[in-house]
Amino acid sequence: MVTQTGPFGSQLHSYDYVPSGVPVIPTEAIGRRRLWINGVPEVSEETAARLVRHRLKAGDILFARRGVQATGLSAVVTKREEGWLCGTGAILLRVSSAAIDPEFLSFYLSANESVLWLKQHAVGAVMPNLNEGVIRSLPVTLPPIADQRAIAAILGALDDKIELNRRMNATLEATARALFQSWFVDFDPVRAKLDGRTPVGLDKTTAALFPDSFAEAEIGHAPSGWELRSLDKAAHFLNGLALQKYPPRDGATLPVIKIAQLRKGDSVGAELCSADLPSAYVVEDGDVLFSWSGSLEVELWCGGAGALNQHLFKVTSAEFPKWFYYLWTRQHLEEFRLIAADKATTMGHIQRGHLSGAKVLVPPRPLLEAMTEILAPLVDQIVAQRVQSRTLATLRDTLLPKLLSGELRLTKVDHDAGLATASKMEAFA
Repeated sequence: MVTQTGPFGSQLHSYDYVPSGVPVIPTEAIGRRRLWINGVPEVSEETAARLVRHRLKAGDILFARRGVQATGLSAVVTKREEGWLCGTGAILLRVSSAAIDPEFLSFYLSANESVLWLKQHAVGAVMPNLNEGVIRSLPVTLPPIADQRAIAAILGALDDKIELNRRMNATLEATARALFQSWFVDFDPVRAKLDGRTPVGLDKTTAALFPDSFAEAEIGHAPSGWELRSLDKAAHFLNGLALQKYPPRDGATLPVIKIAQLRKGDSVGAELCSADLPSAYVVEDGDVLFSWSGSLEVELWCGGAGALNQHLFKVTSAEFPKWFYYLWTRQHLEEFRLIAADKATTMGHIQRGHLSGAKVLVPPRPLLEAMTEILAPLVDQIVAQRVQSRTLATLRDTLLPKLLSGELRLTKVDHDAGLATASKMEAFA
């Protein structure tokens, strides 16, 4: 295997970056086995040609050399990133032996044991740093190449399904937000009818439920017949508990859902508290959570059962469907973030009065029900796919060390069968 540190700052300057050209992988783009390529910087073809030795090939593995990612994260380069450049803060590892499958090696490097080893051997007292020597000294156990490819095929199928779910959910979320924007912000169907045009994308029955005029309202104007409410009159915002008052005891426990858990979408490694707390404060898959201080976020929680910590709202409504209060809360998120950002001397946050100041438009019940038939399935599918992805990730993380250690063995490998091959494994006695 060959390792190579990315170009130094003296070779790649800030003025070398251009709006469009050859992408450069920074350390921030290196995740667990995958590269997050949205918004990566780019350089001109001339600059890329000057740094040709840092061009990437499919199967290369990139490590973050410094920064918070320099704690063992590594990602494999796919054909999509072939020809791109290794960034200044990265280290490239290239497999040069036919006896090693790069995909298998990538899984091996992403196993908890490997990540822990790299963390423990990173250099630097304040900021951990990896170097080529540390990476080359990582002990690696390699099964026969056929087994490597089989293991990579199984684990890769799980990763691929998780990634597919992520992309599908991004599309579903964008679709739901676009419809919400069209109906509740831009009032496209109302404007179309006002101009004598047929609303686009709606069947005749649903289109007929939209009014063809506007009326004056506190917010300027609103579709005739629609009600204006405050956000906290359309949904209930339950603030979480100070869960240090519910320490784990001998009985059942729950992971504590804080802002950090909300941001990463799971409760892995979270603190525990007693499960003996009011049921309203128990969080389940599909609940709408809103962090109202620090990093303000609104999310559909899909990280499993947990306990609602303070600084988080659990948003519910006995009157309106989930899509309605979820999208309306999201609609006001940016203004809430600006309010929080103005509190320069304290941790940014909003107050309940800001929920009252945020307005919601409520259409007549028949139209609301017609909208629900369109939007509710989108939200339900997002939740279902996120929960499925969590299950698949758990399966992958369970299988990974067992396959790598040989505790589990493949009896037959069918690379085309993908996930089905997982059922063809048997444990060593």
